[in-house]
Amino acid sequence: MGTTPPPGYGIARLIFSVAGRPDQMNVTFGIQVGGGGPQAAATAILGYWTGLERPFNPAAIAAGYTFEGVEVTAISETGPIIGADLSAVVGVGAFAPPPPAVCLLMTKQTARGGRKGRGRVFWPPFLLDESQVSVAGNIDISWISSHQTLFQASVADWIAGEHPPVLLHEDGTAPNPLTGVSLQGTLATQRRRQR
Repeated sequence: MGTTPPPGYGIARLIFSVAGRPDQMNVTFGIQVGGGGPQAAATAILGYWTGLERPFNPAAIAAGYTFEGVEVTAISETGPIIGADLSAVVGVGAFAPPPPAVCLLMTKQTARGGRKGRGRVFWPPFLLDESQVSVAGNIDISWISSHQTLFQASVADWIAGEHPPVLLHEDGTAPNPLTGVSLQGTLATQRRRQR
């Protein structure tokens, strides 16, 4: 995301690592920063994604991957303020994920129509067993369905929380609240991951 949020908003960075690679992988969401500032936002966001019935529980994450936590950069009238909750979740899942050069593609939806009302998220493949992917890169529909339910539950709780996710715009127009997300059925690539 190459945009600077307006005051009162920020960027939440969900941080991942994989054994054998020195660089971290980041998934970003725009947020509206509520009470307690960026530290409270980071802790709340971490809670939406971790736990037994959430996408980021140890058994669901492939061994070798770690969800490192959440860092939030909030923009105030005087500049950025950073808060983090780096309560790591170490994966113990006994399955082989695809290589980190590919990713799961998720689309973000808002109530705004047109291209400005949609966004994308490129997730590392830490949840996906490679056996669930066809030679053509299509992900098994039952896997997509079950994980869509987990992701949607996390996002729904986040939307209802004090630091809701938003879609930020490079042109400086007002951010749009997220209304939902949708996992796509084909593996994607992101050039940055190829380096």
